[in-house]
Amino acid sequence: EILLGFRGKEADEIIEKVDNFLKLNYRIALEREKSKVIELVFFQGANIRNTLSGRPSLMVPCQWLLDGMVIAGYAVKTASGRVRATAQKRLANLTHAQIVGHFSCIIRGLVEYYSFSSNRCKLWQIVWLYKKGCALTLANKDGLRSALAAQRRYGVNLRIVEAGKEVAQLYYPESLKRIGLFKQAAITSNYGALSFNTGSF
Repeated sequence: EILLGFRGKEADEIIEKVDNFLKLNYRIALEREKSKVIELVFFQGANIRNTLSGRPSLMVPCQWLLDGMVIAGYAVKTASGRVRATAQKRLANLTHAQIVGHFSCIIRGLVEYYSFSSNRCKLWQIVWLYKKGCALTLANKDGLRSALAAQRRYGVNLRIVEAGKEVAQLYYPESLKRIGLFKQAAITSNYGALSFNTGSF
């Protein structure tokens, strides 16, 4: 997909010029059904907002991501509207290291995907929920009662040690500052996938 951003009526004029250029030089025409002028507020998993300078800015769609977590079963929504992380019982047959790897993959994918976002720091809430979900999943596997109990066993960073050697540790970003990179790739793991190219979970 190609997105061209314009302000005002100039968008219609530019489409006509592009259409005429293609007809004149290449004897092809734009497909009008696919080449439209629309008021765009959401694109490729990001909200588009106008800034005070008049330049558009790409923003993390926090509510969309929270809703996606609920749809995918990584969280539930309470009666008050709050989103709470849940244990992934479907991962109970995996090893502890595989569970940590699964959640690390999701968190790393989110952090890298939204590296372009102007409000990337808003991801902290999402990342924290996935971290708690990982702790709850480990707790469920071990028969523990809470995420806190899992953190007491495996440490704050959910570090898995086997035979005295670390085999896995949950990925958790040190910073969520905007770095202006575009990495248009799906967030995947061996045990599930979250695709932001299609906007689906």
